[in-house]
Amino acid sequence: MVDHGPGIPDGEKQAVFRRFYRADPSRTDRRHFGLGLSIARELAGSLGAQLALTDTPGGGATFTLRLPLGKARKKWHSLPQKNPFHPGAGGVD
Repeated sequence: MVDHGPGIPDGEKQAVFRRFYRADPSRTDRRHFGLGLSIARELAGSLGAQLALTDTPGGGATFTLRLPLGKARKKWHSLPQKNPFHPGAGGVD
């Protein structure tokens, strides 16, 4: 995902993947919990993938998901059958 906004300072690049982290302390509403990137990185890691953050040329942030297709496919098919996302459970294949 490529964003051309203000970007993320180097000192905060790893912090954005922590649970409950919010870059903007003024966002105190109950709709934003700071979990999205933390969950995304954990899910990626569980499949042997990597979620990385780099600067976008010209400004902004780029998030890249790198999938090791052979390993990810093997892990995907080894998920418990009761998982609604398991290929054999009528979910996503």
